[in-house]
Amino acid sequence: MQAELCTLGIPREPWDFVQRAVQAGHPRSLAIHLSGDVKEMLKQNFADEPYKIIKERATFLKQWTVRCKELEAQEQELHCSLEPHMREVLSGKRLLLFREMLLALDYPDQTLVDEISRGFQLSGWLPKSNVFPTTLKRPSRSMDAVQGMAKGLNKNIVKQVAAAQDEELATEVWELTAEELEKGWAWIDEQCDGEKHVLAKRFGLRQGAKTRLIDDCSVGGFNSTCGSSEKLKIHAIDEMAAYIAWCLTTFGNSAMEGVVGKTYDLKNAYKQYGICAGDRSLLRIAVWNPILKKVQFLGLNALPFGAVGSVSSFLRISMAIWYIGVRGLRLCWTAFFDDYTLLSKHACSNSASVAAESLFKLLGVDFAKEGKKAVPWGTQVCSLGVKLDLATVVDGETQITIGHTESRVRELSAALDSIELSQVMSLKDAEKLRGRLQWFETFAGGRVAQQALRSLSRMASTGRKTEHLTMEEISTIRFLRERVICAPPTRISATSLSTWLVFTDGACEGEVSKLVL
Repeated sequence: MQAELCTLGIPREPWDFVQRAVQAGHPRSLAIHLSGDVKEMLKQNFADEPYKIIKERATFLKQWTVRCKELEAQEQELHCSLEPHMREVLSGKRLLLFREMLLALDYPDQTLVDEISRGFQLSGWLPKSNVFPTTLKRPSRSMDAVQGMAKGLNKNIVKQVAAAQDEELATEVWELTAEELEKGWAWIDEQCDGEKHVLAKRFGLRQGAKTRLIDDCSVGGFNSTCGSSEKLKIHAIDEMAAYIAWCLTTFGNSAMEGVVGKTYDLKNAYKQYGICAGDRSLLRIAVWNPILKKVQFLGLNALPFGAVGSVSSFLRISMAIWYIGVRGLRLCWTAFFDDYTLLSKHACSNSASVAAESLFKLLGVDFAKEGKKAVPWGTQVCSLGVKLDLATVVDGETQITIGHTESRVRELSAALDSIELSQVMSLKDAEKLRGRLQWFETFAGGRVAQQALRSLSRMASTGRKTEHLTMEEISTIRFLRERVICAPPTRISATSLSTWLVFTDGACEGEVSKLVL
């Protein structure tokens, strides 16, 4: 059945248009909308007496700790009934408890725990969670079509993996792969069929001192078989800024006095959950074994980092845990994939950390308990690549700001220094630098550097024929370096939630009297 969608526009008088546009609101207002549950949580954290929230958390934890013990035998029976490959991946997960918590708190994703138990589907139409906004992204290929192309594609993928040049990186990738094999997250498939299986390729991505394993599930077409009816939503730093701004607006500046924060990081987040039997039988990962000097093929039990379906599946888990924290434990936190940022009044901070960690433990979710990711409470919180300073003192006044970490400033400044000194910049370096500076400018207080960033974009143009910089381009690099060093952080205040709607007539038409405000 086919249908044609027609969109009709109704002409309006200019002032009628302005009036209706104001009524509709600005898209920014929708982006920072806070639900009733979140507002109630913020009120209890930053306006009510501390003992109330401490008592409520203790009651919630006692109730579900008792229920956890009551469900032990049933949890064991459920785990015994799981697919063999899922038993090891989900070991320690309290699935029945998770389900009961979500039902008790009226969480809309009612099939989540069932899908965790079966293993997540990574191909075809992904199940609807009823948590994220509705949209439509159809699969671009069917699985039959991808399997039909597998014979030719798989040979090329094997050649690409075998042609890897960086021996040191290849060794690191294999060592990390060996750890996954030992933990039961993957296994070696010696019988991999180039015509039956859909191949992906594994490579390493260095991120500072860490190497992350990436399973590129697009190269063989596996990701193209995935469709979704929802648009995924994550909590960026803007969400926490909206929390703070709402408290300052609603309760006054004193509401955020004595506030501290910390972060929690889930360990091997994707590997704590598995994939369904059907996709497990189809997908194989090609990886170079530097010891045997050959390409080997991995079968996967746990979610691969590089599959579209893995992102959707894990975000559903992440948001469900966040929801229990907000609704059940009144935690002032946000969730960005496996990173949780938590704020609390200092007087309630111990209660907040006990509540968050107890929730992870009750559900059997593994999180960092030691090392650099197990951070203490403080007034400076490094989250999502930026620094949230809860006690910045400017002219004797305490402010809350969001800015960049000292390490990021040093790194960017050094990169720009090097380019200015050499007066040479490749197309790849220009593209990389443009992305990093655009992100930097997001939290650097305005649009001062926009003209310089446009110049940098021209340097990253594919039509550029030389890597040597002109004097004008060197001046741009010099300006951006000074901007990186001197740019002030963004201040969060009661006015942060205020929105000004400015309408301009691009053609400058109309009577003079109507153009004067």
